[in-house]
Amino acid sequence: MTHPENFYKYTSPSTALIILENSRLRWSSPLLFNDPAEFQRMPRFEPTIADAFNELPRTLINIASGKIKFDESTLSPSANLLLQCVKILLAQKTPEDEIASALTSTDEEPDARVISGLREFFGENFLSTARVMCLTTNHSNDAMWANYADGHKGCVLGFKHIPRLSTPFLEAKKVMYSGTPPVVGNGMDFLLYGDTRPLRAATIKAVCYTKKIDWAYEQEWRAITWCPEEDSQFADYKFYPDELESVTIGSKASPDTELAVKKILRELYPHCHLYRLVINNGESSRVLLEHC
Repeated sequence: MTHPENFYKYTSPSTALIILENSRLRWSSPLLFNDPAEFQRMPRFEPTIADAFNELPRTLINIASGKIKFDESTLSPSANLLLQCVKILLAQKTPEDEIASALTSTDEEPDARVISGLREFFGENFLSTARVMCLTTNHSNDAMWANYADGHKGCVLGFKHIPRLSTPFLEAKKVMYSGTPPVVGNGMDFLLYGDTRPLRAATIKAVCYTKKIDWAYEQEWRAITWCPEEDSQFADYKFYPDELESVTIGSKASPDTELAVKKILRELYPHCHLYRLVINNGESSRVLLEHC
């Protein structure tokens, strides 16, 4: 996936001035977000774990009898234990149907139990330690200007990544939008291989970087870190002046806001571009301004 050259942050007038004056961006816990579903959509398996449970006995029998070529070293400890039991039973001439019947699960809601466990893991303690910087790739989104920039009275701050300084914007990942909870794998793989590193990575991605499709207009990217040592649910982290590549003033921003932004840019961000958002015939565009 191509990483965007620039990211944008929509802000109110007062917040924009605070950010610019202090060269700090706020990273917040999802508990403070305006979407209560953030980090709450637990992923699922397709086919489900329940379906896989029905197929597992025959799968283990086929592996044990050599009907399926399989690298047994990849099995989880519990699946490997079951496989060794199946091998012993086959060696004892136990009928396959009898083995399959003995291994058939009576758990009626295995998927619900997994989701419950995930929800417990991604609970309030986890969320309170997460610090998220929400960004977008679109500086002219009318809905974003209305919702996050005080109805076009605020600003959009543009940032770029500076590799030599290991700045965090390159760590931002694209948020995916879906109408249903995301799929992280199939149930059979979970039963055979267990809680693998790729599955954990897919789960983190699904929980932390997936939102309902209603929010797709945001075109969001986000950077996440975890700070268990911090007491508050947010932190204001420093950014380098050179990371700020542009400031776009809203079409309804006051003259006082424009003057204040120009003054700060002259003093702290001389290489930053200044724009004004203009609306012509119902279409938004940016006009370059002088701030010297």
